[in-house]
Parts: sequence; C-alpha cells; structure tokens
Amino acid sequence: MRVSKTVTFDMAHRITNHKGKCQNLHGHTYRIEVVLEGGLVNQKDASDLGMVMDFGMLKKIVDDSIVNKYDHSTMIWSDDKLLIPMFKKLAKKGMNVHFVDFPTTAENMSIYFFYEIAHRLPQGVKLVEVNVWETPNAYATYGGPADVI
Repeated sequence: MRVSKTVTFDMAHRITNHKGKCQNLHGHTYRIEVVLEGGLVNQKDASDLGMVMDFGMLKKIVDDSIVNKYDHSTMIWSDDKLLIPMFKKLAKKGMNVHFVDFPTTAENMSIYFFYEIAHRLPQGVKLVEVNVWETPNAYATYGGPADVI
C-alpha cells in the first residue's frame, strides 16, 4: 500500500552557473510530495489501525525536517562565489540562510530531502520517493538510494 503527503513552503535560491534567468536570486512556492509504502497496521488497539502511517505523524516528520527549517529562507550553494560573502554576513545578523554542498536545483533538493526524511520514519515504513515541485508544472523525483549528491 502506498500513501503520500504534500506540503508547501516558500524559499529563495539561484542556479549559480545557469545561462538563463535562474542565475538570478529568486523564490518559489515549493510543493513537496512524500510517498511512503508499507503494510497496514493491524494491531487491534492501535490508533493507526488500518493505516500505513498516520498522516498527522507524517506531516510532523516532514514539517520538522523540511518545512520549519526552510520556509521563508534562502538556500545557497557553498560554491556560489558571488553570494556567499554577503549571505554569510546576513546569516550572522539572523537571516534564515542555508548553505548546502550542491547546486540548488529541484533535482538535488529531491535527493537531499529524501535523506532528511528517510531516517525519521518508523520501522516497517519505506520512503518510496520525494517529489519537489518548483513550479505548478515542473518537478523532480528521487526514489533513492544510488546517486547521492
């Protein structure tokens, strides 16, 4: 059985070496879809009887690992020579800035978020994929584990 949960958050980024307009700092309302697989809980007195996982519990995991951390923040690749000096100063002044070791594409974010969520799931529940929607009609999917960033 598969179940999924979708959340949204707003975040800025830029694609450092991009030859188009995405080289500029800009933001998106990201939509993250988390797809799980597992058996149905069959313990008669369990509050999640008949579920793969309680959606509220899944939302808490996704919120704690992604939404609460990245919402209204800026994600910057640590190799971005142009923005790193300025954003390090801004981070010291309390701005919500995240420096990551990969170009901040939807593809790389889907890998990164996959591993941020995977180790937080209860035993017996498998993370199948994470979809990162950058726009309403464009997304990247990662289903692990092979090519880690």
